[in-house]
Amino acid sequence: MARNTVRGYTLRDDYGKIVYVGTSDNVRARRAEHRLNGKQFKELKVETGPMSRKEAERWEYSRLKSYRNFTGRNPQYNKTESGGFEKKRQSSANQSSRPKRGYPRAWFRRRKR
Repeated sequence: MARNTVRGYTLRDDYGKIVYVGTSDNVRARRAEHRLNGKQFKELKVETGPMSRKEAERWEYSRLKSYRNFTGRNPQYNKTESGGFEKKRQSSANQSSRPKRGYPRAWFRRRKR
């Protein structure tokens, strides 16, 4: 991907209300993906010029934050507060000490012979 090719956009409904805030380096393809995923919108409006991925992430985060400050919630189709850039990483020490989900450990213990 070339530098500074990402654009910020909003999806708007019939009344001009923002229903999604996002970024993409291929806005036309992204519009088709949204339609295939069942998102209902009237128009996709490109809000920014070309910028880097990092700038686009900051733009999306600030746009979502200002929307939440005004309405008290995210746009209809946005699920995370940062636009999906939340990375939940844990150190390997934390992962090993956490109990694993699924079957109880006792089910897999070896029998003594």
